[in-house]
Amino acid sequence: MGGSSALPARSTYDDEHTGWRIVVGDSGGKVLASGKAPFGGAAGLTLGRTPDTVLIDYPTPEGAAYEEAPLGAPPAPVKDSEVIADPISDPVTGLWIGNVLRDDVPETVIFDPCTDARVPGGAQGIPGPVRAAGVVDH
Repeated sequence: MGGSSALPARSTYDDEHTGWRIVVGDSGGKVLASGKAPFGGAAGLTLGRTPDTVLIDYPTPEGAAYEEAPLGAPPAPVKDSEVIADPISDPVTGLWIGNVLRDDVPETVIFDPCTDARVPGGAQGIPGPVRAAGVVDH
């Protein structure tokens, strides 16, 4: 039933220099992403759409931004990340399966309509209207 949801990367923050980093593995691993933010580092770090990627939520002067990073390559910005209020993870695999979108009435977008059955409470467990995105270009 499902794979491991162990996170293959970790986030660090240096208070003195206000620098944050996302590093593969425990210590001394490859740096996937880094930046500077005066009030904290990457706020969220979860599995991406596949077990060998991570989804990074980090601060920018305009607000939060999201990038998806393969463990062996540079991260790629998530298209329209400024409208993401919260990413949704599969409760079994831990993989990123959709988003709750920022709006007056939050809307939930599930990337694959088949995964709706694995979201806690189905459509009732997520805020706002739910729609399947089908194939989404990120």
